[in-house]
Amino acid sequence: MKINHFASKDIKVSATFGVEAIMTELFVGFFAGFFAYIGYSSNLLLLFGLCLLVTLACVLSVGFALREHLQHKKYLQAKQAELDRHSETLE
Repeated sequence: MKINHFASKDIKVSATFGVEAIMTELFVGFFAGFFAYIGYSSNLLLLFGLCLLVTLACVLSVGFALREHLQHKKYLQAKQAELDRHSETLE
């Protein structure tokens, strides 16, 4: 029996995040940080530890997404500058 599978065969490992994903990460990170603070102030180590881990994961995820965006922007600017230099030499 043959099954047609139309899923994408190649997935970019460094796929860029959308603005909505970054906002969601910040939202979840903010509330997890709030609950971590509540856990710390009420001496609930389990709540504090888990929420702190979620907060750190969200912050690192946002930082990684912003770093990837800036690197991609820098790459595009360098590529555009190279194309401009090449077009000037042809004239």
